[in-house]
Amino acid sequence: MLYCFSSFSTRTEVKVANLVCFIIIIITITTIILLLIIIIIIFLFGLVLVVIAVVAVVVVHLVLLLRRRRRRRHRHGRKKPYSFFDDLGNVVGFDVDIVSRVCAIAGKQCEIVLAEFTECTFTNREITYPGRGLMSGWFDACPGYVISVDRKTAFDFTDPYLYTDASFTVAPGNPSDFNPDISDFSQFTFAHLTGAVTNEKCLDRLNKKAKNFVVAANLPDARAMLLNGTADVLFSPRHKIDGLEILPQRVHCDAGGSAVMLKRGSPLAQWWNPAFQTLKKSGEYQALCPISSIKYNAALALSMGWLRLGFGCRNDGISAEVSAVAMTMSMMEP
Repeated sequence: MLYCFSSFSTRTEVKVANLVCFIIIIITITTIILLLIIIIIIFLFGLVLVVIAVVAVVVVHLVLLLRRRRRRRHRHGRKKPYSFFDDLGNVVGFDVDIVSRVCAIAGKQCEIVLAEFTECTFTNREITYPGRGLMSGWFDACPGYVISVDRKTAFDFTDPYLYTDASFTVAPGNPSDFNPDISDFSQFTFAHLTGAVTNEKCLDRLNKKAKNFVVAANLPDARAMLLNGTADVLFSPRHKIDGLEILPQRVHCDAGGSAVMLKRGSPLAQWWNPAFQTLKKSGEYQALCPISSIKYNAALALSMGWLRLGFGCRNDGISAEVSAVAMTMSMMEP
């Protein structure tokens, strides 16, 4: 038998002492176990806090990264150099500069506002319609839109100030073996953006036989159609689309370049056109092309042949009007 104490004289005292000793040992062991459990709980709790902190840091980092990418897309957005957000969130670009100068010459107060491009124009069953925003007077004009035969039946336009053309875009490697130089496109399915002048009617005017068309709500939708095989070709005013192949052939769907698109009967062109001609005669308009190329780091060049017709800036990159968000213009009397 184990004795905790040996100084007791009687057996009863020894038994009591051993019982007390046993109780003390049990209490000590229990206390140690409880302390270990508490330490383990504290450790696990701390570990959980560390994991939560790490996850929070990762989430915050991802959110900030997505925000930076979103801001970067705005800065280098689909309408650069025409209209896009700078680092401070201001709308800037060639269209903004043109509007500002023409309005200043005309003595008008003009405000730049943003809207979905379908508020300017959209396509339904291959018919081009004016957008709700333009028709309802939410704004007065949509700068940078192509003048075309079918649009002339629905809109008025100012004098043109941009050269424009159209191109054919395919998936990488041109899996459908599309050739823009042939005249019969019957075997191919074309995608075009809603409201764009690059549509079935334009191909008809180009003496191209085509019968299969799908309308894309926006550029990402059109890109997806090419990549998933819904469409073989995207017919658009764009010269650069990430992840797709732009064929070198160029055609014209316009009837005189790009201009400020107006609601039918709008009086805006009555003061805009004289002011724009003043800007052009002063030489300032011609200077805007190379200045904008440097200012906005984009390929805006001066096309002298088109300049004689009233507009000279052309862009070797993207279309002025194809974007999820359009710059529109509201005019206020001074």
